Amino acid sequence: MRKNAEGYDVVIPKLNNYFQPLHAIYSKDCIQPIKEQLHRNDLQVFGFFDRVEVKCISAGEVKAFDPGGIAFFNINTKDDTVEAERIALDLSLKKAKDFLK
Repeated sequence: MRKNAEGYDVVIPKLNNYFQPLHAIYSKDCIQPIKEQLHRNDLQVFGFFDRVEVKCISAGEVKAFDPGGIAFFNINTKDDTVEAERIALDLSLKKAKDFLK
């Protein structure tokens, strides 16, 4: 994603019409617009986007660094936590097997 950041203040994945703000890259130029937004008591995460240069990363571009599609797995319930732990274990086992080859 960093290679897409030049010339932009925010580089953010957008999947299924939803921004993924925890996976975004923000430049220091976002600080002042964010401060001003907070002083207005506007707590919307994307409230300052209209005041900075934003580059959206598409689902296709995300696949280049996350082919398995797990980077944006939501954990909201106990069942989600169990599933996330299973995925993490599977990935660890695969990495160990690849290492031992």
